[in-house]
Amino acid sequence: MIRKSLRMRPASLCAYVLMSAIAICASLCMQTQAQQTSSAGKIVKNVRDAGAKGDGYTDDSSAWQTAVNDGDVFCPPGVYLVGTTIAVPSERHIWGSRDCKLKTRDRTDIPVFTLTDVRDVFIEGISIDGNKAAQKDNGVGFGVFCEGCSTTKIIGLRIANTPVESIIVSKNERSSAIPEDVVIVDNISVDSSRRGMFRQHYAVTSGRRILISGNSGSSADGHAAYLVDIEPNNSGNPIEDVSVIGNHGTGVSGIAVANTATNGRIVKRINITGNNVRGPGAGAGNCFQVSYADYVSVGSNTVEGCGTNGVNVSGSNNVSVTGNHVTDFGKTGTVGETNGVKIEARSESVLVESNVFQANGPSFGIRETDSSGITVGVNDYIGAAMTPLAITSFRSSSQTSLTGKHLSVTGTVDFPVLNGDVCEEKSIRAPAAPESSTVLLALPPTLASIPGLAFNAFVSTPGAVTVKACKLTAGPTIDPPAAIVRVDVWINQ
Repeated sequence: MIRKSLRMRPASLCAYVLMSAIAICASLCMQTQAQQTSSAGKIVKNVRDAGAKGDGYTDDSSAWQTAVNDGDVFCPPGVYLVGTTIAVPSERHIWGSRDCKLKTRDRTDIPVFTLTDVRDVFIEGISIDGNKAAQKDNGVGFGVFCEGCSTTKIIGLRIANTPVESIIVSKNERSSAIPEDVVIVDNISVDSSRRGMFRQHYAVTSGRRILISGNSGSSADGHAAYLVDIEPNNSGNPIEDVSVIGNHGTGVSGIAVANTATNGRIVKRINITGNNVRGPGAGAGNCFQVSYADYVSVGSNTVEGCGTNGVNVSGSNNVSVTGNHVTDFGKTGTVGETNGVKIEARSESVLVESNVFQANGPSFGIRETDSSGITVGVNDYIGAAMTPLAITSFRSSSQTSLTGKHLSVTGTVDFPVLNGDVCEEKSIRAPAAPESSTVLLALPPTLASIPGLAFNAFVSTPGAVTVKACKLTAGPTIDPPAAIVRVDVWINQ
């Protein structure tokens, strides 16, 4: 049998190899488009496989809805017009590149994503454009509407031009579902309200165990929106155990805990720590507002350019205002109306200590009316036209003390390197604190500003408070620096 060898000329062989390589690359690229790996390590489907164009002209709402109904979704670069809100089911992960942008169509006034009575939803990394200039008046153009959602994470979004709130966490009034365990971290909200509308960047109207950390918000059109607004819609919407930590706002009024007397005592255990707020100045309201809430800690924040008060405590009980730097307040109003801290409306058990108050004009450092149980420690008052104190009923204290039902202590915590989804605990001595106490934690900026890290505190054994640090994601390791923290303990009797 005669066998012939088959040989290719060099030029033909090169062409064959090149064509094979191109075919393989094309196949791999198609697979890469169809399947991407999220930061959580999951394989997700490309939204374009459901028919989305991403060309900035086609309404991609239906394609998006089909994709999220089928499972987890990846969004490649493009501008995806949305004319109908995307209803996200439970157990979904939506992930996108930085150049994936969802933009609401003209005159639709819709939330881009709606999460109604769902659990285990994770949205990360995409951009949202609310297209506010082309929307109707008094619309509901949220970026993300978390309505009764639980165990939900909204991380690393870029949100701009929403007619109202960028992200809102709310009770579902139809099913009475209350949001629980919601994490809002590392999002960026820019100019999130139409001119003339007093709306907020991030809002909580009901929920338990909500973390808002490492976010930023800015407004350039002169209105005095709050960076974070914690405000129940009615008496049936409790808000409990909310931490607002390490956020940054420019051109905004600050952070509000804005309950009303008619709602009752439904807002409890709010921790506002390590935030940096630069107000718009003239026309702005309070940098921090605490109204008709119980067990609130406002600690280690930096606030600047408030129109009236740095911190306004109204009708609230067991509030600590410690370690804040309040500057350039008193932009509007007359003396008696502008204050570093104003305490009013029968507030009780308020601690004001270790703050710096620097006034822009005639003002009071700390002013109290119609309240009781006010403890004033050592504060710094800067400004020739500022009167340090105007208080009718207070206890003056320059050191840690147990005042009625309230104990304040400080201690150093030094956590080890955190890997993966883990928590670490450190203890601080708190003499006379029983296990049934309520604890609020005030963090320095060196800890509060670390993205992806959440802290809480509780009385673990009589006389000892445990400070717990939890890493929220399985990303890079975190090595928190050693730092001094403050815990305020209220003894429940």
